[in-house]
Amino acid sequence: MAVVDAKVDSLKGAESRARFQAPGARVLVADDMAANFELLQAILEMSGLNCDWAATGGEALAMLRRTNYDLLLLDMHMPDLDGPEVVRRLRSDPGAHVPRIVVATADTWMATSAEVMMIGADGIFTKPIDIAGLVTLIESLLRAGRPAAS
Repeated sequence: MAVVDAKVDSLKGAESRARFQAPGARVLVADDMAANFELLQAILEMSGLNCDWAATGGEALAMLRRTNYDLLLLDMHMPDLDGPEVVRRLRSDPGAHVPRIVVATADTWMATSAEVMMIGADGIFTKPIDIAGLVTLIESLLRAGRPAAS
């Protein structure tokens, strides 16, 4: 928790602080690491985004069936269902609301980026998080609106 608090404190006065506002937009963060969620939540709440957390891919799918999120920030590697499998299941469910999807990964291989885009994600960001880059990506996706029904 102290590491997260230190990172959040450094955000508050930094130029990388969220430059846009999206009050009321709903974001689901699916990540099995609570510290990652806490950091992302701090970043997103600076822009007025409402954040929920799913600790597993299965939990994320269940929450996506119940709530119309504007954005899904999805960890590539989770213990039950990995990010690509969550995206595949979500996109193949005709009754599911599919938000914009951004996959998070610590992998730096080009093959990972290609896989993420091939499964239908709208973007990818790497860990450790480039805060300014993530904020810019989220801003562009939220301004573009929801994806067309698949």
